[in-house]
Amino acid sequence: MADRELGNALASGELSGIQLGGITTDEKVLTQAEVDSKLASYTKLDGSTPVSKMTWTPVDPATVTYVESTTYYNQDAGTFDVKGKYSDVTLQVGREQHVEVINNSGGNFLNGRVVRYNNVAAGDPAVVLALADSFITSSGLSVTTHNINNSDPGIVTTFGRVGGLDLSAFNDGDVLYLSDTVPGGMTTTPPDIVSRIGIVFDNDAINGVLFVNPESNMQLPTIFAYINDGVSSTTLTAAYTLIANYTTSGNVVMNFNATAGTIDIPTSGTYEIDVNISMLFDTIGNSEESINLRVTGTLSGSRDLPLTIPRNGGAVSAYPGIKFNGIAGESISLSLGGATRTLTNVTYPLVTFEITSVRI
Repeated sequence: MADRELGNALASGELSGIQLGGITTDEKVLTQAEVDSKLASYTKLDGSTPVSKMTWTPVDPATVTYVESTTYYNQDAGTFDVKGKYSDVTLQVGREQHVEVINNSGGNFLNGRVVRYNNVAAGDPAVVLALADSFITSSGLSVTTHNINNSDPGIVTTFGRVGGLDLSAFNDGDVLYLSDTVPGGMTTTPPDIVSRIGIVFDNDAINGVLFVNPESNMQLPTIFAYINDGVSSTTLTAAYTLIANYTTSGNVVMNFNATAGTIDIPTSGTYEIDVNISMLFDTIGNSEESINLRVTGTLSGSRDLPLTIPRNGGAVSAYPGIKFNGIAGESISLSLGGATRTLTNVTYPLVTFEITSVRI
């Protein structure tokens, strides 16, 4: 058939079948008008016909019966949801990232357990429960999205929400880290090897929601504050007087008051305090005297550190690297006192005071 004759036949819609490569189809060849009518709700590839966009009817997800490959618009979440090969897993497109894995741990996984990649099995990542007791066992993390029996495949979440959890031990907004004592567990206290798992969105005991966004072996920031060149009283006795009126200072996150001589602890954790003091006095008598440096926390109490000061001579008494447990919201200050005899005309060539975070 000539091209012109075939074109006329196609335009009329008279052909009832076409044989191609020995296979005959009895589907009618549609005219252009019929094609346009059937595609009225779609945009043509060349964009020549302005038409309306495809619209999905919002669906209550509670009414959806599981059928693999079902896609619908979730009226509650405002997402396109996809039912895949697992009846108890739904992917919210654009809000979550899922990976199919194999449980080769030797035990069953419950929903919401932290797992790590361990090997490859049948072309899929094989996973075991993660634990923050080494760098290897706390890397390549994800969270199970449903129960996965031993040797079975299943779905884990690498980004997005995991629901149906018992998060009653935590508070909404808590940042959760991989536990170093419970395999697959989570804690609000960062262990020595820190891997953040996510944030508690809902701490319900049955339908708790965890937003998963793992970061393995992360280094928590070091925060600090220092205030230098402070002074205390020119006369020291058994009574304690504050070291204050520091003239140089600096900080990262941690607040301070140089005039009052205080450094504030922003979050509970382990800190390190470094103090260097050079003092002179002219009291007639002993060639050296003893005095105490008192470190005071408004919530944690005081600790006295002994100093020995020679008369009419420079003395640098250093206390570097003293570890202590700081409490969020407390202020730390230094004072001098506890002298067995009055020290007069005391001067302070050098006073430095610094607090640095160790583990927060």
